[in-house]
Amino acid sequence: MRSEDRKVLIGKLGKPHGIKGYIYFHYYGKDLSILLNYEELIVEQEKSFKLENTFKKSDRLIIKLEGCDDRNFAEKLRNKEVYIHEENLPPLKDGEYYLYQLEELNINELGNELDNYKKKMPQFTQRFLLPIEVVHLFELKVLEGLYLDHI
Repeated sequence: MRSEDRKVLIGKLGKPHGIKGYIYFHYYGKDLSILLNYEELIVEQEKSFKLENTFKKSDRLIIKLEGCDDRNFAEKLRNKEVYIHEENLPPLKDGEYYLYQLEELNINELGNELDNYKKKMPQFTQRFLLPIEVVHLFELKVLEGLYLDHI
């Protein structure tokens, strides 16, 4: 059973911007509006912060975390990873998955869908392509388990 406080990586903090605690943020998501809806951001799986403000400068995202009020504090957060609780992720449509949900997925769990692909391939190789959705394609490496690289 999964722990209830499972955290999902959403980005990484960069260098400070200015003297008032603003920090460059490398957000791994595409939609900035989703980031603005998160109740809390967890830095290095330890400290929780509320997002106080955001703006863009030359296509780079800069954020202000509540309680981070000067450059020295922002500098302590440099290169730290940022997480959210899994239950705060936006819901997906049927048949859609977050990439982390597919990591280390056992091939047997894919069931009949994978059997259809095996029939089309004369031989299982170390790598094969499996469309998860019509618009997404992932490269799967067959090792002891199943590891995914997004392509």
